[in-house]
Amino acid sequence: MGDRIYFSRILNSVIAFAIIFLAGTTIPISPTIAQNEDEFLDPLEQPIQDPLLPTAKRSLSPRERLQLIEALDNLNAEAQAQLQAGNVDAAFPIWYRELRLRRSLGRLEEINALGRVGQFAWERTRREDVQIILKRLNVVQQEAELEAPLTPELLQAFATAYEQIHSINDSINIQQKSLPMRVKPEILVKKMRVYKNSDNCI
Repeated sequence: MGDRIYFSRILNSVIAFAIIFLAGTTIPISPTIAQNEDEFLDPLEQPIQDPLLPTAKRSLSPRERLQLIEALDNLNAEAQAQLQAGNVDAAFPIWYRELRLRRSLGRLEEINALGRVGQFAWERTRREDVQIILKRLNVVQQEAELEAPLTPELLQAFATAYEQIHSINDSINIQQKSLPMRVKPEILVKKMRVYKNSDNCI
């Protein structure tokens, strides 16, 4: 009986020590795993925190807006220079930064930039980048339509952007929305035939 009590006390002491030790031990996260997780993040869904924007959330002043437009045009030029130098993987992160910041200038600015960058992605068969840009275009369109009917300017911008990334269904759908405004039926039918006969669509 005495031996059982003795061993029971030892066992309880060992368990208590193990609990205290484990409670004070942290399991390190592998930098490789963390890096791999970051690589799968949608670059257009990351929080917009950038030194080019005011620290406080507010509307841009006319001067700040002009400064931002100039800075974003410079980013676009930098990305294109990287592309022409053959550094494609270096160009697109710059473009994604530009695209995130373009939102601060309004939907029309963002849509036009998405189409422009999406065309570069399409021409270089960067399918993942095309899908990321298409996803963002769809979100912007949905948000805009929830607020009010799309204006002729937005309809034209969406139609052009979808054509630039060869998104057949989205392009046709947006042009059908604009049909009563400006698109002649025969023009739409002709475009639909061109898209359907093309192998280069998503």
